[in-house]
Amino acid sequence: MHIYAKSFCNLDSFARFLDGATVRPEFLARDLGPSSVRTDGAKWYGTENFEAADHLFQYGDTKSARKMAPASLQKAAEVRAADLHPRRIRSVAGFTPNVTAVLQGRPKTMYKIIRQNVETKVITVCYDCASDWTVKDTDRAAAALKLVNAVLGIEKKGYRVNLYICACLESLNEAAGAFIKIKDSGAYMDRKKMAYPLVNTSFFRRHMFKFIETNDGLQDRGWAGHYGFAIPKSAAGLEKRLQIAKAAGVNVKNIVSYYDIKNLDEAGIAALLMKK
Repeated sequence: MHIYAKSFCNLDSFARFLDGATVRPEFLARDLGPSSVRTDGAKWYGTENFEAADHLFQYGDTKSARKMAPASLQKAAEVRAADLHPRRIRSVAGFTPNVTAVLQGRPKTMYKIIRQNVETKVITVCYDCASDWTVKDTDRAAAALKLVNAVLGIEKKGYRVNLYICACLESLNEAAGAFIKIKDSGAYMDRKKMAYPLVNTSFFRRHMFKFIETNDGLQDRGWAGHYGFAIPKSAAGLEKRLQIAKAAGVNVKNIVSYYDIKNLDEAGIAALLMKK
């Protein structure tokens, strides 16, 4: 199977890649033009045009973010606080006096707090955003919220998570995939920035479609007719996704999709993400 796949360290690098890429002739020759820029199906595409989608991509999608419950922000704060282990020590200078030491004339008469980061294991999680037209934004948002909270729950247990959004597609004997890191293991979750790729269908149907339109590594000309097909949920499908991730240079043991997590709770999703 011939694979064309790329990975990107963040959303901005993916945006720069698309800005500098040229749409292939077979996509320009389509009726009504390339799917990523069409203006005849705002409801299906999620936005009126590519420019509107790109604005959400670059500056954040407030509407989609509101569909993700704010409770996740509190969980994020709790997780980050758990990283720092405070310890009180005696010192020459500090925030409060050590009365016993003062009376005894000891040189270290103050207490101060030191905070030390504890090393944690880093795991990589990939979420395949490909879905069919029947999936509603509210359903995507519900799944995304559970995914985010599952990731935060994993981090609260002492792990650090790199979170990628991806699309894995196939056509005949070819496959394509784009993997974009939307959360670094050492960074806070930016819910507003993450909401667009996780919730808004425009990310898949405009930005990921443009990735297909502009790539020069695919040989099958049939991509212009269908943009590829989502890889089915199965053991063989997972193996294909993992092959695409490997071709993109992403070291991951599992890739989950909306269809994998939609009926799971946060604990079930966390168990699936950590499955080896």
